[in-house]
Amino acid sequence: MHKINTTALVIAIQAVDDKIGQLIAQLDNDKADGRLELVLLDHENAAESLRLSYLEALKKISNLP
Repeated sequence: MHKINTTALVIAIQAVDDKIGQLIAQLDNDKADGRLELVLLDHENAAESLRLSYLEALKKISNLP
């Protein structure tokens, strides 16, 4: 697997976090599609994977945001 650079990692974390916020807002809507819960779960799982990658990167690079 190609190793992602730290800038791309940080941008991916921010993008996934933003999307999670959007999905939660959509789920709060009474007309939300039930499939959104699965999409939210996928994004939350991706966020956890990115978080673990970020923690690994912190071991090597101390000035990450």
